[in-house]
Amino acid sequence: MRVAVLAFAAGVICLQFQPVLPTWAAWCWLGVLPWFLPRRGSGWRVVLVCLGCFFLGFGYASWRAELRLADAL
Repeated sequence: MRVAVLAFAAGVICLQFQPVLPTWAAWCWLGVLPWFLPRRGSGWRVVLVCLGCFFLGFGYASWRAELRLADAL
């Protein structure tokens, strides 16, 4: 659980270093995709959960930034 939260936070932090705000929908779909892949072995399960949480964090932060910029503009 802690690793998943850290991966989510890493996705949010990674967005802060992007020069251009990406579209959030594609990143959220990338975050959901690993949940539907077949899981073999516990090692791959942790990797897939971390990737999914990273992409969900990135997409969530992008979505929130888009909402804030829409109000400002």
